[in-house]
Amino acid sequence: MTKNISYNTRYLYATVIFLAVAVLAVVTVRYASAVSDSIEEIYEIKISELGLVIQVPRDLSDMTYKIDTTTFPESPTILFSSSLLEDSDKDGFCTSSYGPLGLITVTKLDPVKLKYAPSYDNWHSAGEYNLIYQYPQQGCSRDAKVSELQSKLINILHKSFVTTRIQENE
Repeated sequence: MTKNISYNTRYLYATVIFLAVAVLAVVTVRYASAVSDSIEEIYEIKISELGLVIQVPRDLSDMTYKIDTTTFPESPTILFSSSLLEDSDKDGFCTSSYGPLGLITVTKLDPVKLKYAPSYDNWHSAGEYNLIYQYPQQGCSRDAKVSELQSKLINILHKSFVTTRIQENE
């Protein structure tokens, strides 16, 4: 009987060690995969007219923008697109003039008090400015592939929005 308990105990230890090693291997592979997926080239888009910089991944490195100061001169709005999106659109509505990737309002006003701020999680501060990201009102094309590209780029810009900062003097 003693031999049987000793054998069962060794078998139990071996099983536990095997399972621990297997779990550790799976966790390590998933972590390595997540790290390699998150390592990508980062590009800085300089919006020198307003002294801002936004960091974007390669998919948005061709980002274009237009600054609008006609509505609120003290709070300029930056409308975004990308060269790829503009080139994919046959109708011409995916240009930065229409802001198909959304827009950022740059203001010294408190976003919480602004009635046009769509949601409070779409803003952050950069220096003395408050930046408010707004999604585009609608799609820029009826073409399904262009709409899919637009949606992908909107998500990338929205995630990149938090990297917007004041440009350092060079």
